[in-house]
Amino acid sequence: MVVHNRRSNLARVATSWPFIASLGVLVVNDLYLKFAFSNWLTGKLSDFAGLFFVALILCAVFPRSNLRALTGLAVVFAFWKSPLSEPFIVAVQDLGIDWFGRIVDYSDLIALAVLPVAACMKDDSPRQAGHVKVFRKTAAIPMLGITAIAVAGTSYVPYTYNFTIRTSRVTKNLDVAAAAAIVQEIAEREKLACVACDHSKDGVVFHDPWIRLAYVIENGRTMKFTISGRTKNTNYSDTDDRIRKMIEELKWNMGHQLTDLEFISRLPEKRYDPRD
Repeated sequence: MVVHNRRSNLARVATSWPFIASLGVLVVNDLYLKFAFSNWLTGKLSDFAGLFFVALILCAVFPRSNLRALTGLAVVFAFWKSPLSEPFIVAVQDLGIDWFGRIVDYSDLIALAVLPVAACMKDDSPRQAGHVKVFRKTAAIPMLGITAIAVAGTSYVPYTYNFTIRTSRVTKNLDVAAAAAIVQEIAEREKLACVACDHSKDGVVFHDPWIRLAYVIENGRTMKFTISGRTKNTNYSDTDDRIRKMIEELKWNMGHQLTDLEFISRLPEKRYDPRD
Protein backbone atom coordinates (compact mmCIF):
# COMPACT_ATOMS: atom_id res chain seq x y z
CA MET A 1 0.00 0.00 0.00
CA VAL A 2 2.84 2.40 0.84
CA VAL A 3 4.54 1.67 -2.49
CA HIS A 4 1.25 2.17 -4.32
CA ASN A 5 0.66 5.51 -2.58
CA ARG A 6 4.16 6.67 -3.44
CA ARG A 7 3.69 5.78 -7.09
CA SER A 8 0.33 7.52 -7.13
CA ASN A 9 1.80 10.63 -5.47
CA LEU A 10 4.75 10.66 -7.85
CA ALA A 11 2.47 10.33 -10.88
CA ARG A 12 0.32 13.19 -9.57
CA VAL A 13 3.30 15.47 -8.91
CA ALA A 14 5.15 14.67 -12.16
CA THR A 15 2.12 15.73 -14.19
CA SER A 16 1.17 18.75 -12.08
CA TRP A 17 1.50 22.31 -13.33
CA PRO A 18 4.08 23.42 -10.69
CA PHE A 19 6.39 20.54 -11.65
CA ILE A 20 6.04 21.07 -15.40
CA ALA A 21 6.45 24.85 -15.04
CA SER A 22 9.63 24.56 -12.96
CA LEU A 23 11.09 22.03 -15.39
CA GLY A 24 10.30 24.37 -18.27
CA VAL A 25 11.99 27.27 -16.50
CA LEU A 26 15.13 25.16 -15.94
CA VAL A 27 15.38 24.11 -19.59
CA VAL A 28 14.66 27.56 -21.08
CA ASN A 29 17.03 29.28 -18.66
CA ASP A 30 19.95 26.90 -19.20
CA LEU A 31 19.57 26.57 -22.96
CA TYR A 32 18.76 30.19 -23.82
CA LEU A 33 18.39 32.83 -21.11
CA LYS A 34 21.82 32.33 -19.48
CA PHE A 35 23.59 33.05 -22.75
CA ALA A 36 21.18 35.66 -24.07
CA PHE A 37 21.16 37.80 -20.92
CA SER A 38 23.81 36.36 -18.54
CA ASN A 39 23.06 38.22 -15.32
CA TRP A 40 22.47 37.58 -11.63
CA LEU A 41 18.89 36.46 -12.23
CA THR A 42 19.69 33.86 -14.90
CA GLY A 43 22.54 32.61 -12.72
CA LYS A 44 20.15 31.83 -9.85
CA LEU A 45 17.02 30.84 -11.78
CA SER A 46 18.16 27.29 -12.51
CA ASP A 47 18.95 26.68 -8.84
CA PHE A 48 15.47 27.84 -7.85
CA ALA A 49 13.74 25.76 -10.53
CA GLY A 50 15.87 22.66 -9.95
CA LEU A 51 15.43 22.69 -6.19
CA PHE A 52 11.71 23.27 -6.61
CA PHE A 53 10.94 20.24 -8.76
CA VAL A 54 13.33 17.98 -6.80
CA ALA A 55 11.54 19.07 -3.62
CA LEU A 56 8.19 18.18 -5.20
CA ILE A 57 9.49 14.71 -6.06
CA LEU A 58 10.81 14.14 -2.53
CA CYS A 59 7.51 15.26 -1.02
CA ALA A 60 5.73 12.74 -3.24
CA VAL A 61 8.10 9.87 -2.43
CA PHE A 62 8.20 10.62 1.31
CA PRO A 63 4.70 11.94 2.05
CA ARG A 64 5.01 11.39 5.81
CA SER A 65 8.54 12.74 6.12
CA ASN A 66 8.48 15.95 4.10
CA LEU A 67 10.45 17.92 6.69
CA ARG A 68 13.26 15.37 6.89
CA ALA A 69 13.36 14.94 3.11
CA LEU A 70 13.58 18.67 2.44
CA THR A 71 16.13 19.15 5.23
CA GLY A 72 18.26 16.45 3.63
CA LEU A 73 17.91 18.17 0.25
CA ALA A 74 19.02 21.47 1.78
CA VAL A 75 22.07 19.82 3.36
CA VAL A 76 23.05 18.11 0.08
CA PHE A 77 22.63 21.36 -1.87
CA ALA A 78 24.75 23.30 0.62
CA PHE A 79 27.41 20.57 0.48
CA TRP A 80 27.37 20.66 -3.34
CA LYS A 81 27.84 24.43 -3.39
CA SER A 82 30.72 24.36 -0.89
CA PRO A 83 34.41 23.44 -1.26
CA LEU A 84 33.68 20.27 0.76
CA SER A 85 32.30 18.63 -2.39
CA GLU A 86 35.55 19.16 -4.32
CA PRO A 87 37.03 15.67 -3.65
CA PHE A 88 33.80 14.06 -4.83
CA ILE A 89 33.73 16.18 -8.00
CA VAL A 90 37.37 15.40 -8.77
CA ALA A 91 36.70 11.67 -8.29
CA VAL A 92 33.82 11.80 -10.77
CA GLN A 93 35.85 13.81 -13.29
CA ASP A 94 38.66 11.26 -13.01
CA LEU A 95 36.19 8.76 -14.47
CA GLY A 96 36.13 10.85 -17.66
CA ILE A 97 32.99 12.88 -16.91
CA ASP A 98 34.62 16.26 -17.52
CA TRP A 99 31.42 18.30 -17.57
CA PHE A 100 30.53 17.32 -14.00
CA GLY A 101 31.12 20.30 -11.75
CA ARG A 102 29.86 23.54 -10.30
CA ILE A 103 31.05 27.01 -9.33
CA VAL A 104 31.43 27.67 -5.60
CA ASP A 105 29.11 30.57 -4.91
CA TYR A 106 27.53 30.85 -1.49
CA SER A 107 24.97 33.33 -2.78
CA ASP A 108 23.37 30.36 -4.59
CA LEU A 109 22.13 29.20 -1.19
CA ILE A 110 19.39 31.82 -1.46
CA ALA A 111 17.61 29.28 -3.68
CA LEU A 112 16.87 27.22 -0.55
CA ALA A 113 14.07 29.70 0.11
CA VAL A 114 12.04 27.87 -2.54
CA LEU A 115 11.79 24.67 -0.44
CA PRO A 116 8.94 25.85 1.84
CA VAL A 117 7.10 27.05 -1.29
CA ALA A 118 7.44 23.61 -2.85
CA ALA A 119 6.17 21.99 0.35
CA CYS A 120 3.10 24.22 0.28
CA MET A 121 2.43 23.56 -3.43
CA LYS A 122 2.94 19.81 -3.43
CA ASP A 123 -0.84 19.30 -3.27
CA ASP A 124 -1.71 21.94 -5.86
CA SER A 125 -2.68 19.21 -8.30
CA PRO A 126 -5.94 17.86 -6.86
CA ARG A 127 -6.67 14.18 -6.79
CA GLN A 128 -9.08 13.27 -9.56
CA ALA A 129 -10.65 10.07 -10.77
CA GLY A 130 -11.34 8.37 -14.07
CA HIS A 131 -9.52 9.28 -17.25
CA VAL A 132 -7.38 11.92 -15.49
CA LYS A 133 -5.91 9.28 -13.19
CA VAL A 134 -5.19 7.02 -16.16
CA PHE A 135 -3.50 9.90 -17.95
CA ARG A 136 -1.30 10.66 -14.94
CA LYS A 137 -0.20 7.07 -14.56
CA THR A 138 0.58 6.92 -18.29
CA ALA A 139 2.36 10.28 -18.48
CA ALA A 140 4.32 10.11 -15.22
CA ILE A 141 7.16 7.88 -16.46
CA PRO A 142 7.73 9.90 -19.69
CA MET A 143 7.70 13.13 -17.66
CA LEU A 144 10.27 11.80 -15.21
CA GLY A 145 12.35 10.57 -18.16
CA ILE A 146 12.18 14.01 -19.75
CA THR A 147 13.25 15.49 -16.41
CA ALA A 148 16.32 13.25 -16.23
CA ILE A 149 17.28 14.10 -19.82
CA ALA A 150 16.72 17.81 -19.24
CA VAL A 151 18.86 17.88 -16.10
CA ALA A 152 21.65 15.94 -17.82
CA GLY A 153 21.35 18.00 -20.97
CA THR A 154 21.59 21.32 -19.17
CA SER A 155 24.47 20.30 -16.88
CA TYR A 156 27.79 21.83 -17.85
CA VAL A 157 30.72 23.70 -16.42
CA PRO A 158 30.69 27.18 -17.97
CA TYR A 159 33.97 28.94 -18.53
CA THR A 160 34.82 32.49 -19.45
CA TYR A 161 37.62 34.41 -21.13
CA ASN A 162 37.97 38.06 -20.11
CA PHE A 163 40.26 40.46 -21.93
CA THR A 164 40.57 44.12 -22.82
CA ILE A 165 41.62 45.92 -25.99
CA ARG A 166 42.44 49.59 -25.54
CA THR A 167 44.53 52.38 -26.98
CA SER A 168 48.08 52.43 -25.69
CA ARG A 169 48.00 56.20 -25.23
CA VAL A 170 45.69 57.67 -22.61
CA THR A 171 45.06 60.75 -24.76
CA LYS A 172 43.94 58.78 -27.82
CA ASN A 173 40.38 57.52 -28.24
CA LEU A 174 39.50 54.23 -29.86
CA ASP A 175 37.87 54.22 -33.30
CA VAL A 176 34.75 52.61 -31.89
CA ALA A 177 32.90 52.25 -35.19
CA ALA A 178 35.83 50.45 -36.85
CA ALA A 179 36.42 48.23 -33.83
CA ALA A 180 32.73 47.34 -33.59
CA ALA A 181 32.69 46.45 -37.30
CA ILE A 182 35.62 44.07 -36.78
CA VAL A 183 33.87 42.34 -33.89
CA GLN A 184 30.62 42.07 -35.85
CA GLU A 185 32.37 40.57 -38.86
CA ILE A 186 34.04 37.89 -36.74
CA ALA A 187 30.80 37.16 -34.84
CA GLU A 188 28.82 36.80 -38.07
CA ARG A 189 31.48 34.51 -39.50
CA GLU A 190 31.00 32.29 -36.45
CA LYS A 191 27.21 32.54 -36.95
CA LEU A 192 26.66 34.31 -33.63
CA ALA A 193 23.41 36.28 -33.55
CA CYS A 194 23.40 39.82 -32.18
CA VAL A 195 20.84 40.15 -29.37
CA ALA A 196 22.00 43.50 -27.96
CA CYS A 197 23.52 45.61 -30.69
CA ASP A 198 23.84 49.18 -29.36
CA HIS A 199 27.31 49.72 -27.89
CA SER A 200 26.32 53.20 -26.72
CA LYS A 201 24.05 51.68 -24.05
CA ASP A 202 24.73 48.56 -21.98
CA GLY A 203 27.08 46.86 -24.41
CA VAL A 204 26.86 44.46 -27.33
CA VAL A 205 26.07 40.75 -27.09
CA PHE A 206 26.38 38.03 -29.73
CA HIS A 207 25.58 34.40 -29.03
CA ASP A 208 24.64 30.96 -30.27
CA PRO A 209 23.67 27.99 -28.08
CA TRP A 210 27.32 27.36 -27.12
CA ILE A 211 29.19 30.68 -27.18
CA ARG A 212 28.36 34.15 -25.88
CA LEU A 213 30.50 37.12 -26.92
CA ALA A 214 29.92 40.44 -25.17
CA TYR A 215 31.78 43.73 -24.95
CA VAL A 216 31.32 47.18 -23.48
CA ILE A 217 32.98 50.47 -24.37
CA GLU A 218 34.51 52.41 -21.49
CA ASN A 219 35.94 55.94 -21.39
CA GLY A 220 36.21 56.16 -25.17
CA ARG A 221 39.43 54.15 -25.41
CA THR A 222 38.68 50.71 -23.95
CA MET A 223 36.72 47.65 -25.12
CA LYS A 224 36.17 45.06 -22.38
CA PHE A 225 35.35 41.61 -23.73
CA THR A 226 33.76 38.58 -22.10
CA ILE A 227 33.50 35.38 -24.12
CA SER A 228 31.70 32.52 -22.39
CA GLY A 229 31.49 28.95 -23.58
CA ARG A 230 29.89 25.66 -22.75
CA THR A 231 30.20 22.24 -24.32
CA LYS A 232 27.88 20.17 -26.47
CA ASN A 233 29.13 16.99 -24.81
CA THR A 234 31.91 15.83 -22.49
CA ASN A 235 34.58 17.12 -24.86
CA TYR A 236 35.53 20.77 -24.40
CA SER A 237 37.70 21.02 -27.49
CA ASP A 238 35.12 22.10 -30.10
CA THR A 239 33.81 25.11 -28.20
CA ASP A 240 37.16 26.04 -26.70
CA ASP A 241 38.88 25.95 -30.09
CA ARG A 242 36.21 28.23 -31.53
CA ILE A 243 36.68 30.73 -28.71
CA ARG A 244 40.47 30.71 -28.99
CA LYS A 245 40.19 31.19 -32.75
CA MET A 246 37.85 34.17 -32.27
CA ILE A 247 40.23 35.78 -29.79
CA GLU A 248 43.19 35.38 -32.14
CA GLU A 249 41.16 36.83 -35.02
CA LEU A 250 40.15 39.79 -32.88
CA LYS A 251 43.77 40.46 -31.93
CA TRP A 252 45.03 40.11 -35.50
CA ASN A 253 42.32 42.23 -37.12
CA MET A 254 42.39 44.93 -34.45
CA GLY A 255 46.18 45.09 -34.65
CA HIS A 256 46.28 45.32 -38.46
CA GLN A 257 43.31 47.61 -39.07
CA LEU A 258 43.73 49.97 -36.12
CA THR A 259 46.82 51.55 -34.54
CA ASP A 260 48.28 52.05 -31.08
CA LEU A 261 46.35 49.27 -29.37
CA GLU A 262 47.27 46.95 -26.53
CA PHE A 263 45.75 43.64 -25.52
CA ILE A 264 45.30 42.84 -21.82
CA SER A 265 44.24 39.34 -20.93
CA ARG A 266 43.28 37.38 -17.82
CA LEU A 267 43.49 33.63 -17.47
CA PRO A 268 40.30 31.82 -18.51
CA GLU A 269 37.85 31.44 -15.65
CA LYS A 270 37.28 27.69 -15.68
CA ARG A 271 38.20 25.27 -12.96
CA TYR A 272 39.50 22.41 -15.06
CA ASP A 273 41.41 22.29 -18.30
CA PRO A 274 40.09 19.44 -20.46
CA ARG A 275 43.39 19.35 -22.33
CA ASP A 276 45.27 18.17 -19.24
